[in-house]
Amino acid sequence: MANISMCQALGFILGPVFQTCFAFIGEKGVTWDVIKLQINMYTTPVLLSAFLGILNIILILAILREHRVDDSGRQCKSINFEEASTDEAQVPQGNIDQVAVVAINVLFFVALFIFALFETIITPLTMDMYAWTQEQAVLYNGIILAALGVEAVVIFLGVKLLSK
Repeated sequence: MANISMCQALGFILGPVFQTCFAFIGEKGVTWDVIKLQINMYTTPVLLSAFLGILNIILILAILREHRVDDSGRQCKSINFEEASTDEAQVPQGNIDQVAVVAINVLFFVALFIFALFETIITPLTMDMYAWTQEQAVLYNGIILAALGVEAVVIFLGVKLLSK
């Protein structure tokens, strides 16, 4: 779980870093009238994300292969695979604490909702509070969010190391 959270925090680092890099394109950017596409500091991160998503799907389909396994983790050779020995003692599955699962999911939703809300309102808020231009707000907020992401990765690594 710590690895997944760390990778998510890494994504929260790289997103603002890319947005900070694209802030130098400016608000006007470049417009291609032929296909009615405007490339600026707001659209470039989205287009890069869409390109990387398509590349990710292509790589998943081309490289990863499906492997069927049974409940014990052994690889199934065919669809009609049956366990070789049924005499093995079945390991009883523990009961899942439904309240804990719901609580964790609700807390995860609340944390991501707050982060998304913060990312959404931070640019106009800092423009109003510090009299920044849109380019300055995107640049400085990207740097701030990247620093917060680095801090989150350090915390998740610390949790992983301390929980051993």
